[in-house]
Amino acid sequence: MRPPPIDLELGLEVYVTSTPPLEARLANRPSSLIVEEIPPKDLEVKGEGKYAIYLLEKRMMTTTRAVAKAARILGVPRGIVGYAGLKDKDAVTRQLISVPVRLTGRLVENAGENGLKLKFLGFSDKPLRRGMLEGNRFKLRLTTPSPSKACMAFEELRAIGGIPGYYGYQRFGTRRPNTHKVGMMIHRRMWMNAVQEIAGHPYPHEDERSREARRLFDKGLYGEALKKYPRSLTYERIIARLAAKGRSPIQMLRALPRRLLEFFLEAYASYLYNRILSRKLLETGGDPAATISGEAPETCSRGDVARGACRPFLPVPGYRLSRLGVKGRVREIVREVLAEEEAEPSRFKVEELGIRVKAYWRRSFAPFIEEALCIEGEGEATLSFALPGGMYASIVVREIAKKDPLRIGF
Repeated sequence: MRPPPIDLELGLEVYVTSTPPLEARLANRPSSLIVEEIPPKDLEVKGEGKYAIYLLEKRMMTTTRAVAKAARILGVPRGIVGYAGLKDKDAVTRQLISVPVRLTGRLVENAGENGLKLKFLGFSDKPLRRGMLEGNRFKLRLTTPSPSKACMAFEELRAIGGIPGYYGYQRFGTRRPNTHKVGMMIHRRMWMNAVQEIAGHPYPHEDERSREARRLFDKGLYGEALKKYPRSLTYERIIARLAAKGRSPIQMLRALPRRLLEFFLEAYASYLYNRILSRKLLETGGDPAATISGEAPETCSRGDVARGACRPFLPVPGYRLSRLGVKGRVREIVREVLAEEEAEPSRFKVEELGIRVKAYWRRSFAPFIEEALCIEGEGEATLSFALPGGMYASIVVREIAKKDPLRIGF
C-alpha cells in the first residue's frame, strides 16, 4: 500500500498493518489528545529535598513556552526549570518539572493562567533532566464512520506488540513540512537556500497573509515581506529585517537561535533515520519486531522484542557516526541511504554556525509498555496506550487511517 506523498517526503515509506485506508480524524483538539508523562521509577517524591516537584498541565502551548511561563509564576530563571521531554503543542499534556529549592523565593502550592496549571507535589533529591522518563501515556479520540474498522487496525498493532520507531509528523511539520529540508541545506552549506526555505517558499496550507509575505520574500522585496509577516513568524521577521539591510545568508542564519539551527539539522538526521528504518522494514516484510544483522542480538526472539527484553536499535546518522560501531546489514543500509542522499556524517558538524548533531542509536521498534485498548463509540473510537519516551502517537494513528496527516488532523 503506497503512503501519501507527504509520508514519502518524510521517509515514512512503509505501513506495518494491512487494513485499508479509513476516514478518521482526531476529534476537537486539544481535548481529543491527552498525553501524560510516565516519570522514571527512581524519582522519589517526598516531604523534603533539594528540588520542588510540580505537575505541569498545558494545552495549546509548546513545552518551552509553558516552562517559561512556569518559571515566571514560580519566580525563578527559566534555565533552571528541569523537565524530561517535549510534549505536543496541540494537546492536553501533563508532565513533571523540578525547581531548585534554594533558588525559589517562595513555595507556590498551586497556580495557573490561561492554558497552564501548576500543582505542587513534593520534593526530590534529583532534578528532572531531558530523557528522564519511562515513556508517555496517550489517550486519543478519533471521529470515524467506522469505529470497528479503526479498532481492527489497532488490534493489528496490539498483535505486533508495538509500532515502528519512526519520527512522526510533528518532527517535520504538516502545514509546512520542511524542517528536514532546511537541515539538509545547512548540512550541504547551501546558506541562501536554507534562508529561502525558512522565510520564503509558501506552502498551500498556510494562511494567506503568511503566503503573501513569503512570496514577497522570494521576489527579493524584503522590506515589504517584513511588513506582511504575522508577528508570530518571529524567525522569518529576523531574516527579512537582515535581508533588507543587505546582510549575507550566513549572517542571517547566525542571527537565529543556535538551538533552532540544531533543530533543523536534527530533523534532517531524523529524516535519514526514517529512510533507514523504511529500508529495514521492506526487507523484513513490514514486520517491525523482526530484526536484521547489526540491529539486535540474533538470540532475540520476536517475543523477547515485543516484551522489551531485547531492544532493536538503528543508528540516527550524524557527526562521529563511525564511533557507534555499526555492523552487519544495518551498516550496509546506512551506507546505501547516505549515498543516495549525498549525506556525509562529518558535515553534521557545522563550524560556520557553531552547531553539531552527533550520531546516536534509536529504537527501531517501540513496544506498548502498558495495556493498549481501543473502545468503540458512536461515531468515534477511543485509543489508550503507552509508548517509550521519544515515540510518536501519530505513528499509531497513521497506521489506522493511512491518509494525509492534514486529513487526520495533525
